[in-house]
Amino acid sequence: MKTFVSRLTMLFGALALLFTACEKAPVEEPKPDPKPDQQPEVELTITSGTQEVVSPEGGEVVITYTLSGDSDTLPEASCEAEWISDIVVAEGTITLNVAENEDEVYRQAWVKIAFNSKEQSVEIMQEPNVPWDIPPQTEYEYTMATAERDTKYADPEFSIVFASEDGTTRLIAHFVEAAGNWLLEGSEYSSQSGTIDLAKTMFKNESGIVKLTDAVATVSYIGTDDFPPSTRSYTFSITLTDTDGIKHIVTYTGEVANIYQGPTGPEAFTPTKVVAVKSMIGNFFLQLYIDEARYHELDLLDETAPNDKYLSEGVYKFSDNNIGHTNSTYNIEGDQTCALEDAEVTLSHTEEGVTTISGFIKSVAGHHITFEWTGVVEGFDFSKEQEIPIDPNATVVEVTAAEVNYDRAGEKQILFTAGGLQHQFNFKHSDIAAVKPIPDGTYSSAEGTMSLSYCIHDLNGAYEKMSSASVVIVNKSDNTTRFVATWVCGGQTYAFDWTGAVKGYTYEDVSGQKLDFKPTYVEVSDAGFAGLYFYFYDARDNELVLNYDRNKVYMPYINYEGISIDIDASDYTFEYSDNGDGTYSYNARFVTLDGRIIEFAGALPTTVS
Repeated sequence: MKTFVSRLTMLFGALALLFTACEKAPVEEPKPDPKPDQQPEVELTITSGTQEVVSPEGGEVVITYTLSGDSDTLPEASCEAEWISDIVVAEGTITLNVAENEDEVYRQAWVKIAFNSKEQSVEIMQEPNVPWDIPPQTEYEYTMATAERDTKYADPEFSIVFASEDGTTRLIAHFVEAAGNWLLEGSEYSSQSGTIDLAKTMFKNESGIVKLTDAVATVSYIGTDDFPPSTRSYTFSITLTDTDGIKHIVTYTGEVANIYQGPTGPEAFTPTKVVAVKSMIGNFFLQLYIDEARYHELDLLDETAPNDKYLSEGVYKFSDNNIGHTNSTYNIEGDQTCALEDAEVTLSHTEEGVTTISGFIKSVAGHHITFEWTGVVEGFDFSKEQEIPIDPNATVVEVTAAEVNYDRAGEKQILFTAGGLQHQFNFKHSDIAAVKPIPDGTYSSAEGTMSLSYCIHDLNGAYEKMSSASVVIVNKSDNTTRFVATWVCGGQTYAFDWTGAVKGYTYEDVSGQKLDFKPTYVEVSDAGFAGLYFYFYDARDNELVLNYDRNKVYMPYINYEGISIDIDASDYTFEYSDNGDGTYSYNARFVTLDGRIIEFAGALPTTVS
């Protein structure tokens, strides 16, 4: 193209001299070149893969790449390893030289490739130099220094974390159907028999995370069965087989932290609060709290005067079966519970609704506690139902459920389902808090505490706006809310009187409580100009999602036990770093909009895409 332009220039020059000989031509001003259209940013893609495996002899390695458009510049490549040299960047290729590996161990390094302020890495893995007369090693042995049970798994699952003294070797062995009154039973376990869950078992050595195809464990419990045991030492011999058929033999002898706490009774204590959760008429779960995260739960059946408000006065006994066997539990620590051996509870009430509870609980593991408490039981209701009149000429709607449709401080929309119809009410008041129930009171369009712009009659059908609306709200002690609503649409008056739990409400005061979320795996997605998306998963498939861009967190939320909970985007700590071995180190603290705290830190397996 440049040669063609030069020839045209010479031709026009000759013509200009010819015409000048005849007459003097006017000189034209040169026109400015048109501005080129703005092109999209050129992106680099590594086409040869993110890992190169090199033989012990070393030699030249070629990394190939493509660019999404034209560029006047080439990528920059560098590596800190001394055994990688002569890095040359050309159009579409990056070549480098790997020196001979004289050691009998694997070694690895990363070639960093920078282009347009973005950096990617290619791992160089070089095989060990094994002498020809020495057969390849098929077994490796590891001696672990510590063992600790992961307490987030409940009996009968035992997930035990082993670690070497220098921390380079780590094994998470997940045993299933291995319960023995909080002591892991001595036995043979394997992934083939299903007593080792290979999906939840993770092994990491100096080469990184090892993919396993089989696991076999011999466990010997050295401790005695008395309470508390005089010793609780174990001997573990675990054989792990990887995808190359190589065996990794892990051994450990000693105590396992958190695996058994021992009995605590007989011991007297005073619950900080008592909560009653209704199961059915005359059947309540009585929960005795020791603190906000720990309680004993007793399944009480009222045989004296069954009702749906509270338990009758009297004595309830485990031996009489009015304290249930199946659902009554003794709490050991956190969410770990065990079955009862015996229990007895005596209840009495005053006219003001104050309850006195006394009795004892024994567990099958030998625990024994006694208690006496007086106070107002959360969940018992001794009050009479408030009479709220309804227009006798109104068409009564039979509501079956209610859920929050829009929620923020000062404004909340609630959808009421009635058969195949949904009616939407919009409440506006300075006392309305996000996530929490709307405070008791009368809300109406006449007083400005309801917005008719968003009050819809038959949301899924005719989509008709209401011409007036009024709702009386009464929040009850059993975590339900009563709504008595009256509205006018198309000249017709409608009404309903419904009591139930509103989906999306957080009835309890959970501010300051820690949410039981300990992620075990992370996925990171690069959204380009939108930054990174992090997806944290725990062993129970709970998911925490956040968008991280320019050192700020956007739109964080957690899907926890089937419910989506928004997270405060102004109050958080989030730090992460790449360890280069398939794991990232995280330090995170978040606060949900209802005040619960999420905290976790440590190295986690991470997939980046």
